[in-house]
Amino acid sequence: MENSSGIFLKMKATGKYHCNYFWNHVAIDSRGAIRPCCRYLDQVPAGQLNDGLAPVFSNAKFQQLRSNSMDGLQIPGCQTCYDADAAELPSLRTYANSKTTMPPHGNITGHSGDIEDIHLSIGNLCNLKCTMCSPKYSHLWEADYKKLGWSTKSFTNPHKEKIDFPALFTSLPKLKRLRIVGGEPLLSLHHDNLLTSLQEKYKHSIALDYFTNLTKMPCENTLKAWQNIGNVALNLSIDAHGALNDYIRYPSKWKTIASNLEGFIALAKRHSFIKIQVHTTVSILNIVHLANLRHHLASIFRKHRLPLIHKEVLIHQPTFLSVKHMPQRLKRMVILNESNPAIVQFAKQHLDAEPQWEPLVSYLESIDKLRTLKSFEVLPHLFNSSDIGTQEK
Repeated sequence: MENSSGIFLKMKATGKYHCNYFWNHVAIDSRGAIRPCCRYLDQVPAGQLNDGLAPVFSNAKFQQLRSNSMDGLQIPGCQTCYDADAAELPSLRTYANSKTTMPPHGNITGHSGDIEDIHLSIGNLCNLKCTMCSPKYSHLWEADYKKLGWSTKSFTNPHKEKIDFPALFTSLPKLKRLRIVGGEPLLSLHHDNLLTSLQEKYKHSIALDYFTNLTKMPCENTLKAWQNIGNVALNLSIDAHGALNDYIRYPSKWKTIASNLEGFIALAKRHSFIKIQVHTTVSILNIVHLANLRHHLASIFRKHRLPLIHKEVLIHQPTFLSVKHMPQRLKRMVILNESNPAIVQFAKQHLDAEPQWEPLVSYLESIDKLRTLKSFEVLPHLFNSSDIGTQEK
């Protein structure tokens, strides 16, 4: 399978299923599970961080993935990207191939010294229970799962597990970007230790990408560390404004989110090492309200004379919240009215996909009871007589 010169293998890296990330990227979740990327669907990880990143990155599973990629074979765990590619939408695979390169040797062995980009969850400690989330990303969801009789076996307290950051970064001389997620990373018990290790190892040579829910502003020590690192991008998670925000990103309040958004904008204007952009997850919950959100955000950023960078990402899990499984009347509404061509294309691609109405309604009714919410008041676009009566496509 392996060619020592790497020339033949590199020539084969042109197929529509090839992905550079198998050679230069890993995703590490809140339980220390290592996968090729954060979109990879296989429930069995390639290995655990406790086993050491270097041996995992060169183990038989990673080697087989690289071999399959080079041979142009479909890889089941990569289906999310294949679906996006088929719909002519941006995918993480096409991003990886356009923004990163394979190492010069081009073989399947894999060396952790070639890793340039890591997606790292520093625990699931969080102060929100977002409607599309789970205990994997928010420890607060664990109690609700238990009340609903759902399994929490694989999610118990990963935010309390210690991470040996110096050991992690020892074998990563080429690391250029670290994407930091939670939980809420600014609440993480490990955040200070992470920043200490990064300053010692990668001062002014690494870019940090955070995903934050805007409920907590960074403290002075964090700002000093960011200044020493020198390149920090903050992805501000906003899926809606007003009452819909309060419903989707429960129990946050839009008044707090709006105030902290002003605070983050002020930080970006004050510090050249901080860049901000808005990150919106698009689901059946907010799909018909995106235009209002865009207009609202644009007015805020325009007021501050700051360009609005707004990234919208379709969610795929849980499947009943995906735009793919909306009632057909909503998909047609999106096709007619939506201004984001990627979302329109996705709705067209999956126009005939079966709706998952029963699990959706069951899920929303369950969390309504726990949280004394009223989905039918916040989400009137979902609860009309035709869908309830006929469960139309």
